[in-house]
Amino acid sequence: MARVLRNVCVIAIVVGMAGALSVSTGAKAGPGPDVQVRTTIYNSDGISPLRVQNDGKGVYQTTTVGGKTTVTSTIFSFTNTVGQDFFLTTYYPSKGSFASSARTVRIDMSQQLSDGAFFTPTLNTDGAPVQMGVKCRLATPNPVSLVGMALNQAVECPGSLRFWAPGGEWYRFSFQPENFSTSDRWKVTCIAAGTSGCTKWTIARSGTDGSSRNTLLHIDDQGTILEVGGDYALTYSFLLER
Repeated sequence: MARVLRNVCVIAIVVGMAGALSVSTGAKAGPGPDVQVRTTIYNSDGISPLRVQNDGKGVYQTTTVGGKTTVTSTIFSFTNTVGQDFFLTTYYPSKGSFASSARTVRIDMSQQLSDGAFFTPTLNTDGAPVQMGVKCRLATPNPVSLVGMALNQAVECPGSLRFWAPGGEWYRFSFQPENFSTSDRWKVTCIAAGTSGCTKWTIARSGTDGSSRNTLLHIDDQGTILEVGGDYALTYSFLLER
């Protein structure tokens, strides 16, 4: 396996991904308060199986067990920041580390498009704990408020898809071509709106061939990049509802 290190600006990436594996919002300002949403991860596009699938346990929504939020499915607003981000996280901080909830996401990495510094990690058939981050506050040329989107408006937002492998190693797919030029962004479309703003969104692939090309990174539990892997073809289809 060729060891290829390409298009990496480590300082910029680490700064941009600060607070890597947990989400802390602080006081709210800008587009409004945090919004809880239900997340549906589809297994098929009606014709073919998708490479990112649900765990068979229904919709994902923010869940609290024993006073701890174990699953987060939320649109976040941030202090003194224009735009909003969506995060689905199925693990949570626990005793100075992280613990997995009862929810996972299945990720098929069988379609590798280029080599990198490490082999494809092996995941359990029932999936892995994940954090999906859709960072529309970093959309270009302007930040985007998800709730403020107009009906049928579509935007591309950078972000990441992190997962916790069975051996305890952490990885993330980059959806940020500013850092890894071959990575595609998330495509977010508002499909229903009312007096309170957008109420339903789809998250789909932005690649021209109907898939998403994304660079896989080996990271530590704080999000620091350890190695740059290959590119993979991902297919997925998500629905957010508030």
